[in-house]
Amino acid sequence: MPLKQPVDLGQIYNKTGAGGLGTVATFSSTMFADRASKIRIEVVAVLAGGSTAGNITVKAQSSRDATNFDAATITDDSTGTAAATGTVTTVAGSTVRASFSFDPSGYKGGVRISIATAGAPNAADSVTVTAEAV
Repeated sequence: MPLKQPVDLGQIYNKTGAGGLGTVATFSSTMFADRASKIRIEVVAVLAGGSTAGNITVKAQSSRDATNFDAATITDDSTGTAAATGTVTTVAGSTVRASFSFDPSGYKGGVRISIATAGAPNAADSVTVTAEAV
């Protein structure tokens, strides 16, 4: 039976300013998708009006053993720019979306995403990440 592509990995990260979103990076669940050629993630940042959280920094990490994670290159899908980090440019009082992708092949130990804000978030701020393997 053929594998249906893309494979929806669903929501892998959801935090609020009251529940752990902040200036220290927090991590998504680990995705095991080493047979995929690319993981595409969509980051949705909702900042409450007046929030000082600022831009959201997105990083990908990969592991061969599910214990030791190292930085992976992430590509901003809107610009095609590959770097160690991606940035979601936020606007207080609005919802902003951005998509990124990276190559998980060869990492049997899984891959994960880290998210951090540039400043102190409002309790009502939230960031959600959904992913698909393509």
